Amino acid sequence: MIAAQKIDFLIFTSSPGVSKFFEKSSAMPAGIRILSVGSKTALKVNDLGYQSEMLDSFSSYNFAEYLKDCVQGKKIGIARADVLDKELIRTLESLGATVV
Repeated sequence: MIAAQKIDFLIFTSSPGVSKFFEKSSAMPAGIRILSVGSKTALKVNDLGYQSEMLDSFSSYNFAEYLKDCVQGKKIGIARADVLDKELIRTLESLGATVV
């Protein structure tokens, strides 16, 4: 999925989402900026050998504030184990990103 989409950012919203993602994809292409929600999620990414930026909590506002100056024209993938928050997609798109 990631290699085919050529994404710029990958967001993990939970540690189960990290596990599920890496069950289906064995490697992360170079150059993708990884963001994790919470310390457990960031630790899971780190345990798998990747660096991740961490947001303290999951909210569309937190993502908007953190990413507001760097997502214009970028593709963002969201890996999750649960149902996606549609407000997060709207927020990222309002910042000029494409969510895949």
